[in-house]
Amino acid sequence: MTQVVFEINNISYEYRDRMEHTTALKDINLTIHKGDFVAIVGPNGSGKSTLLKLILGIKKLQTGEILIDGKKPKDSTFSEKIGYVSQKAASFAKGFPATVEEVVLAGLTKKRGLFSRYKKEDYIRLDDVLKLLDIEDLRNKNISLLSGGQTQRVFIARALINNPEILVLDEPTEGIDARNIRSFYEVLTKLKKAGTTILLVTHDIGVVIDQADEVACLNEFLHFHGSNKEFRNLNEADLSKVYGYPLQLVSHDHNRDYCEVSHHD
Repeated sequence: MTQVVFEINNISYEYRDRMEHTTALKDINLTIHKGDFVAIVGPNGSGKSTLLKLILGIKKLQTGEILIDGKKPKDSTFSEKIGYVSQKAASFAKGFPATVEEVVLAGLTKKRGLFSRYKKEDYIRLDDVLKLLDIEDLRNKNISLLSGGQTQRVFIARALINNPEILVLDEPTEGIDARNIRSFYEVLTKLKKAGTTILLVTHDIGVVIDQADEVACLNEFLHFHGSNKEFRNLNEADLSKVYGYPLQLVSHDHNRDYCEVSHHD
């Protein structure tokens, strides 16, 4: 049986102020196995960002627990086991005076320390991740001169250089033009084949439906978690319950792609 690497057990979260409490997440349970590609989808305001911040330790748990390899992660091990790529990565790179090599190696800061010298093994790992993501030729280029798709690959390399067990991506196609989106998902498929466990947070059902092994639909509650095939078999009424308004998935029969979710007013 495939190893369980990541567990979310009975997570609930409220935003609290003096006047009212707003529930963002309620009784969320999610298990991710080694090598899985899991997409968490849902509308804006559905709790995806809150769940992501809890997973990354940015927000403190109010109820429930998060386990990695069956254990509660300590601060020192947590950051090493999870690689994170923010949706703001591409915009951050604009005007930033650093080469691709410098940006990727910066992913070792927590492990090596801010002013420590990189070791021979670090440069070997750098070579490996640049080759894996097909960006070896960009090594000495200034990151501000790259396209959105190239920049996203660089930040994935930065997240991977610590050899994390899980790669977490937040709206990863934000800022990438349509021409490069397919290429980006081909990179994720390549990473999955190399053994990387992938957790992708997105509102874009249309793209992930042909890519992810499993799909989790979140809108305060976890309304669905199952295989890609099971997700495809959901009807429009089921999807509409998750999103709170009528939806329709439209198939492009010539290449089996699915378009963006339609919102019928």
